[in-house]
Amino acid sequence: MIFYGGRFSLLPINDLFYVQGNEKKISYVIKILSSQIEYRRKKYTNIIIEPLIDSNGRLVGGKIARESNAKLPMRNEGSLERVPTKLYPHVIFIIDEKEQLIFIEKNSQVFPDPFTVFKHLTRILNSELYKQGIEVDIKPLTHKGGFWSLLGELDYIYSINFKLKAPNFLGQSYKELKVILEKEKNDVNANEIEFGVSNESGSLRVSNNERYGSAVGWAEDGGGEWIVKGKSKGKGRRKKTYSNHQQLSIFEVEMEYETITVETVKTIKRLINIGSHRIKGEDDGE
Repeated sequence: MIFYGGRFSLLPINDLFYVQGNEKKISYVIKILSSQIEYRRKKYTNIIIEPLIDSNGRLVGGKIARESNAKLPMRNEGSLERVPTKLYPHVIFIIDEKEQLIFIEKNSQVFPDPFTVFKHLTRILNSELYKQGIEVDIKPLTHKGGFWSLLGELDYIYSINFKLKAPNFLGQSYKELKVILEKEKNDVNANEIEFGVSNESGSLRVSNNERYGSAVGWAEDGGGEWIVKGKSKGKGRRKKTYSNHQQLSIFEVEMEYETITVETVKTIKRLINIGSHRIKGEDDGE
């Protein structure tokens, strides 16, 4: 089985319902996902979420389905017919509440674009979270080291830009970046910060110092996005745009299932190793 991951960021919004500290309560997300959900995005898109709750009443994961219609070849009262049938192809997800992570089964037959699941979840959650004066954003976990490998492969680098969220879970892993993002959040109520550098001749040179290293790491850990414009040598080569969103981290688990149960999800959760994507929290020491 193959999974990809995303990280929840809870962000205050300018709303009468907001109470200081609500953006730190991932429990709001857990509570919403712990209920049966049916969400119709538009006329032909119906999303169903079925939670899986352990014996202690905690959400460990669930199933997310996309309703579809098909005509199945069946035998109906002795006649062979194509019978209109509603189908619910689905994938499973698992939740890591402490790290504010969600892992989703990768199945292109159900959701061809993996980011579609993040979009559906964001809409569903935000339709409820506005009552608390907060909103959620889900950014993917992306390949560690991909940014620096890319820079090493490009002969010309024209621009590098970062879009970083100022969420609730920075912890101690990115100290300098933590100070910058929290200052902007407090000073001007910004929940996303953009910055970048450019060179029209393609001669940018960026080193892995604390500033850029932290920004890249934060994006890779589900806190934003880096975007690079560059090209390699060669006749006819054009500038290309690269993003960490093109480099999803993949988590492979060697197991199969026939029926998805709470125990199945618990087993998968034990087998997934988030490794370098783990964020050192405020209470985890220096």
